Amino acid sequence: MLNRPAVRSRWTMLFLLTCFTIIGFVERVNLTIAGRSIREEFHLSDTQLGLSFSMFFIAYTMGQVPAGLLIDRFGSRRVLAGAGLLWFFVTLSLALAAGEFATTGAQVLASLIIGRFFLGLVEAPTYPGTSAAIRRWFPPDRRGLPNAITQSSAYVGEALTLAILGAITAYWGWRHALYASAVPALLIAFAMWRWAADAPVKRSKYDEELLQDAGDRPSMDGNVAGYSKRQLVYLSLSYGFQGYVSYLFIFWFYIYLVDERGFTLAAGGLVGALPSIAAAVCTLVGGQLCDRFVSKDNPLSGQIKIITFSGLVGAMAFLIGTFADNIWFAVAAFIVAVGTRGLVEGSYWSMVSRIGAERTGLFGGVMNMAANFGGIVSTMMAPLLVKLLGWEGAMATAALACVLTSLFIRGLRGKTRGAFA
Repeated sequence: MLNRPAVRSRWTMLFLLTCFTIIGFVERVNLTIAGRSIREEFHLSDTQLGLSFSMFFIAYTMGQVPAGLLIDRFGSRRVLAGAGLLWFFVTLSLALAAGEFATTGAQVLASLIIGRFFLGLVEAPTYPGTSAAIRRWFPPDRRGLPNAITQSSAYVGEALTLAILGAITAYWGWRHALYASAVPALLIAFAMWRWAADAPVKRSKYDEELLQDAGDRPSMDGNVAGYSKRQLVYLSLSYGFQGYVSYLFIFWFYIYLVDERGFTLAAGGLVGALPSIAAAVCTLVGGQLCDRFVSKDNPLSGQIKIITFSGLVGAMAFLIGTFADNIWFAVAAFIVAVGTRGLVEGSYWSMVSRIGAERTGLFGGVMNMAANFGGIVSTMMAPLLVKLLGWEGAMATAALACVLTSLFIRGLRGKTRGAFA
């Protein structure tokens, strides 16, 4: 039957979740590539383009908590499959509307704002859903790497979008790039519905062993009421500034390379993909470190150290890249800076699944809501900062945000009683 989950291995499930997050990032970042060409063709300003970027985050942020509640209620499989199908229709509609039905600058801007708003809503379940699924399929001391893999896939999706859609835009135009980016969404929606499962299903001896090892034991995720709310506040504040940095880079770095550093459209896409590739690799490394540093007495301490160290190194690297005169030295510094942002992703999502326990969908939604509020601020403020302070001032704010991720994460230093009881 079509609606019967067919997945039998946790690694198969992780593969599906990884593909889902890769394609999700293709859908959300495609306008970064197309946006510059749309801006030139329809005489839009950077402020107007930034508004369309920000509308995605406004809706994405608004949708986080409702998406988390839906995931906790109906399970990851159904919600993610439905989300993927909606990605396809929204992206296709945006490609058809911008430049086809909408022909003036005002009409195109309106279509971008509306399309990106709806895309933000249907993208909201992505990370709460993947985090909740990983919690069901993996034990607590082995969730860092799976979470890191799904998070690194975001950088892979960004790199693919910059490289492939950048080339398509350069040679065939931005409309073809948007059409091309819609197809994978339909494929992953079918794959999630056909083969994914919310948790291991007991159908054989193998499944029984997997179910016993899947981490669905309350004592392994000991969660003490009173600690979780305080921890969620600090975790969300720290991840909020992580979102500021990540989305400033995602939505404006390509334009920075082309406008400020003089790269061509195609070269800007290829060079812009390099930090994303580094971040993907660092995310995998960070996930392994996250699992290795788990402590039975204080299971959050290792993740706190990873995030603190990465924030300070990232801040220095962003400053070096911003003010370096040599373009390739600057690119190398940005590779290091963005790499540190990848290094912490597994830690953040492992921590939220630990303190959230059965409410991982909701807690993940709250944490991701904070990150995307940071994304709203950075994407909306970037054109204004560039106008007032230049690109150096705008990019330097990323260094300050990195420092703040380190400061706020220190609020979780209290021991989490009950874990591994």
